[in-house]
Amino acid sequence: MRTVKQPTIRLELEQPAGGQQIYLNWLARGITWAPSYLIDLSDDSNAVLSAKAMVLNEAENLDNVTLELVSGFPNIKFSDINSPVALSQSLADYLQSLTSGRSESRGGRNDYMMQQRAYMSNNAAYDDFGGEPMPSYSTAREGETAEDLYFYPVDNFSLKRGENACIPLFSAKVPYIHIYTWEIEDILDKEERYNRSRDQSEQPEAEIVWHSCRMQNTMKMPWTTAPAEFVKDGRFTGQDMCYYTAPGAKATIRINRAMNVVAEQAEYEVTRTRNAAQFYGYSYDLITVKGELKVRNRQTQAVNMEITKHLSGTVKEMAPEAKDVPTAKGLKMVNTRHNLIWEISLKPDEEQKLMYTYDVYVRN
Repeated sequence: MRTVKQPTIRLELEQPAGGQQIYLNWLARGITWAPSYLIDLSDDSNAVLSAKAMVLNEAENLDNVTLELVSGFPNIKFSDINSPVALSQSLADYLQSLTSGRSESRGGRNDYMMQQRAYMSNNAAYDDFGGEPMPSYSTAREGETAEDLYFYPVDNFSLKRGENACIPLFSAKVPYIHIYTWEIEDILDKEERYNRSRDQSEQPEAEIVWHSCRMQNTMKMPWTTAPAEFVKDGRFTGQDMCYYTAPGAKATIRINRAMNVVAEQAEYEVTRTRNAAQFYGYSYDLITVKGELKVRNRQTQAVNMEITKHLSGTVKEMAPEAKDVPTAKGLKMVNTRHNLIWEISLKPDEEQKLMYTYDVYVRN
């Protein structure tokens, strides 16, 4: 005869309730899921997006249950605090845990990891795709939305404690384009001084252009945050992170660095007025800056580029004209912050030059 200990709950009712059912709902640590994507770019206009989930179970045996995979950011303020139903601590300890803010003292990252264990949220760990380069999953099953969370159901799920399971979720064709992105930092630091880290290296670093994939979510469900691996004609081409994308929105995911799209940038001081103004007790010089950008496509096919220049100041001139997006980062600064965005096309072996001029106050 073997004695087994297991948690139990005893309920005492005021009167008999024949034919009624009692449902229990509780939060427990020990079960999570890690999503991942495989994106096949073999077709020139439609990508095949395949999703799978790796379920990790360290809690208890699951036998033919309905599993709901949660996409979103569940807010579980008291994830560290045991319910008094468990009888695992004294009344004084329980009250102390409520007032001491234990769950907040852990810090943002630990809080999120606790939520992941409790709610199976979408904070993804690295997970390689194995097997065939293009799995044949079913179409996406329609889940349910509750407030800001999306629940993806998996029926008849069984998994023993200590085991992991790989669940194919769906495959879907979505429209996409290849886009080459180049992002250029501001010359000012957060204190509105010249960013001297740009001059610390003996040799200037090469400008980084990313070959990216921009997909539109035409599905009725969101794409959760997860690693994404790219393949084309059965060959691995790159891997990066796909961030949460709502239905109808677009996701831009880096594939790899574009070594054959060459970029160069330079900025020149045109004029300077010493001690032109006083702000918040500090003296500022007023400088007119001219920037020049140059890109060259050394590939055998045409490419579409998106060039983003971050700058502080007042934009005076651009050629060709760019989309000027003021940002809220400059609300408390002397200079307003801008993102200049050019969208251009480059033919094979074509070179283009771009120019901009702006005035900026630089703190002495």
